[in-house]
Amino acid sequence: MNLKEFIDKLIRDGIEEVTAVYADQPNKMKGAIAGFKACEFKTPTELALELKKAQGMAQLHFTTANHDKYWYHRMRQLQIEFVCNVVSAVLQNERKPIIIAPTARGVMKAAEILDWGSTNERA
Repeated sequence: MNLKEFIDKLIRDGIEEVTAVYADQPNKMKGAIAGFKACEFKTPTELALELKKAQGMAQLHFTTANHDKYWYHRMRQLQIEFVCNVVSAVLQNERKPIIIAPTARGVMKAAEILDWGSTNERA
C-alpha cells in the first residue's frame, strides 16, 4: 500500500467514525468531515501546511463569540491533526521526516490499517 492509498483509507475510516460519533451534533460532524476531506490528495508537506492553517482558524474562532464557528473549525483542526499523527507514525516507521510527533493512538491506527500485527512490513 502506498502513502496515497493509506491516506485514502484513513480518511474513509475517519469519516465513517465521525459520522456515527457526532450524529447528534451536526456542526461538529460537518467540521470533522471537512477536516478529513481537507487531507485528500495531500503530501506530508501539504498536510503540515493544512494543519497550520486549521490551527489558526480554530484559534481565531476561539476568541470570537460564535460558538458554532468555533466548534466547526476546532473539529476540522482535530481531524487534520489526527491524519498528520497517523501519517507521521508511518513516516517514522520508514525513518522519514515526520509532520508531528506521533502518539500511541496514531501508531495504533497506522498498525490497524497496515496490519502491522500480522506481517513483517515493519522494520
